[in-house]
Amino acid sequence: MATIFEASGVGGALSLVFVFILVFAVMYALLKKVGFLGKSDGLNAMVAFIFAMLTAMSPGSEIVIGSFLPWFFMFMFLVLMIFMFFMFIGVNNESMENVTKHSAVITVALIAIIAMFLLALTKAYGPFLMVTQGTGFWATTKRLIFSRNVLGLLFMLIIASRTISFLGENK
Repeated sequence: MATIFEASGVGGALSLVFVFILVFAVMYALLKKVGFLGKSDGLNAMVAFIFAMLTAMSPGSEIVIGSFLPWFFMFMFLVLMIFMFFMFIGVNNESMENVTKHSAVITVALIAIIAMFLLALTKAYGPFLMVTQGTGFWATTKRLIFSRNVLGLLFMLIIASRTISFLGENK
């Protein structure tokens, strides 16, 4: 369904402006929070501005951000609805805070967000993670990383590390 921005013909220009504003705001907030460049607001704003300009000028960034954000906001809305449901049935706030700070919940949320971002990258740049049968460095690297043996070994190492950490906690 067409929006009013698309119908008026200014959708392309506005989407670039929205990408710029979003990247600028997120980068400025991260730089200010982390304090990587010091306490100078001007320097943080200048670096965020440059990063936002470079992002807005790259051809695929509009597609990536435009594809990622709706899924991200739907995911956050779903999480909010789940929390509201549990609060509605009587779960107290301290329990909800403890759940959000649990490492398993954070890990699942990060995996979901990374998966959504990879899907957005695939929409913009095509199936870049697809394993091909060709020769060359990248084809061989992708075939090695995404082989059944390597993924199975990685899965077993994750299970083993989680098991050891759980056994180490229970004393």
